[in-house]
Amino acid sequence: MPAIPRDRLWNIATAAGVVLLLALGWMVLIGPAYDEAASIDREAETTEDRVVDLQRRLAQLRQQNQDLARYQQQLATDRQALPTQPALADLLRQIQAAGAASGTTMVGLIVGASTQTATAGGSVESLPVTVTVDGSAAQVAGFLDQMQRVQPRAVLINSMNAVPKDESGSFAGAVTLTLTMQIFVAPTSSQSQQPVPAGA
Repeated sequence: MPAIPRDRLWNIATAAGVVLLLALGWMVLIGPAYDEAASIDREAETTEDRVVDLQRRLAQLRQQNQDLARYQQQLATDRQALPTQPALADLLRQIQAAGAASGTTMVGLIVGASTQTATAGGSVESLPVTVTVDGSAAQVAGFLDQMQRVQPRAVLINSMNAVPKDESGSFAGAVTLTLTMQIFVAPTSSQSQQPVPAGA
């Protein structure tokens, strides 16, 4: 077998050394740099997605902020229906207003002691209320409608009893209507530990 010339051996060794250096350079320098670049790209995509989500959320909050006055008005309306205090003076005025609108006369109002009533969101105070009014059949029907649909306080009517007021026993004349109902109070967390007095 003929001997390989020295210069050819040198060329082969040089080529092998270059290949080895390139492989080492890829493993030590270029490969990790590519991996780092790919990781940075993934982080950039995640950040872009988060920015898009935040911009969408910001747009929603800006829209809600534009509707803030409407939300505050709705809250005030809801608080009239479910106040944080018994507000019996307000309830009396609302019942009197319902009587005036329907043409009836209130002849009795009884408010019982409060009790806790469990709800899906916790508990509320419940107060039994009995109200008695006089008027014609149409007037007491109008009063009932006022209590259920018009006056702002939320009431739960448990029972009602209408009887003729005069001795004829006819509903064509004056009628006495007695409503037994419940009103509710949603105290704040600082108030919820204290019992609600019936005459508050």
